[in-house]
Amino acid sequence: MSTLGINYFHLLRLKMSQPDQVNFDIAKHNLEVVDFSDSTATSLDASRALGVEIGAIGKSIVFVSDSSTVVVLISAIKRVSRDKVRLVHGDLKLRIGSPALVHQRTNYSVGAVSPLSLPDEVTLFVDSALEDFDVVWVSAGTPTSVVALNRSVRMELFGPARYELAED
Repeated sequence: MSTLGINYFHLLRLKMSQPDQVNFDIAKHNLEVVDFSDSTATSLDASRALGVEIGAIGKSIVFVSDSSTVVVLISAIKRVSRDKVRLVHGDLKLRIGSPALVHQRTNYSVGAVSPLSLPDEVTLFVDSALEDFDVVWVSAGTPTSVVALNRSVRMELFGPARYELAED
């Protein structure tokens, strides 16, 4: 959908609010959002609500520095190694983002950060341990909604999960 180098999907997304961008990306990939009346903001909340093992929940951890924003998508049973993220990204000043910075840099609230529809200046790293799961459940952009991503959808959206970013 491009004429003269114009990507109309990209232009359309630029004019959308964050929830609309997530919904657009979800619809584009024929994904189904599951909404709950109670919070799924924590991995434990999400696994209980869905009735799945906690490892099948993908949590999004946001790291920031003055010049970078990195989101790490990792299995909820893993703990992210800040040193590994710094090494892979090449920014030794990365730190866990405060709630205010997370919202400012990703347009999501803590507990609702989705790996979908991140701003272009945000780098996403997907931990390779997620390959252990056929389906990974991630935030759909609100504290009460999730979306299932199977292996083929994850590959299409994010490419190969080639980083081992969990603590040893």
